[in-house]
Amino acid sequence: MRFSAIIVLAAMVQAGFAQDYAELVEAGKKHLEDKRYSEAADLFRRASNATENKSEKIYTLTNLGYAQRMSGKKESAAESYAKALAMDTSSIALLTQRGNILLELDSAKEAIVCYDKILAREPANREILQLRATAHTIAGNYKEGKIDYLKLISADGNNKDARLGLALLYEKEGNINEALMMLEVLIEENPSNPEYYIARSNIERAQKQPELALQDVEKAIELVADNANYHILRAELLKELGRDDAARRSRRKAIKLMSTPR
Repeated sequence: MRFSAIIVLAAMVQAGFAQDYAELVEAGKKHLEDKRYSEAADLFRRASNATENKSEKIYTLTNLGYAQRMSGKKESAAESYAKALAMDTSSIALLTQRGNILLELDSAKEAIVCYDKILAREPANREILQLRATAHTIAGNYKEGKIDYLKLISADGNNKDARLGLALLYEKEGNINEALMMLEVLIEENPSNPEYYIARSNIERAQKQPELALQDVEKAIELVADNANYHILRAELLKELGRDDAARRSRRKAIKLMSTPR
């Protein structure tokens, strides 16, 4: 009789854990929908602890990583994705998520390892090729990054992201003329894209040409007047040029934009 009671109690405990898991996951998903990421992370952590099922563990750890990332806890997110990958080493989605968070954490070399694993299985995956090219550029692997960018451009000559990335790679390796020529072409083809003016402005500023850099920033502001970062860049360049009053006005504009809810 006592033995039977213990079995019943054990079954009730297991059922309680299963119920807890389902309830925690549902609540966590609701918090994700509401963008309450810290609360979602806590619920998915508890859900992960409430199950021994491998698939459920992977699911909760993946969602935990996402919630942590969105709440600014990137190191913790990387750990959660690593735990999930330890149980599912072949998951392209998990390798992508971990690679991306490592890239955000300035761990480009580790991110490349993740992207290499994906591209070994999907060599034509353009999204991952772009990410690996970016990681190679950050890591200073300019030869490898160039190979990836040229693959992307060869597959699609209108791939503007790859062309911009290659221009920025040229800048980093010191090939300034190539970088500026590529940006010139991109601007001619897409004169309403502020990103290209900002990229060229950054190169011009690094080359001690603040007047040219200012012209490009001001063109970007014409196109997107409510970008606070552009006004900060403008303020910095005006300061370099000794135009202190104009710099203060631009900085005040940036502060106003940052404090205005959207």
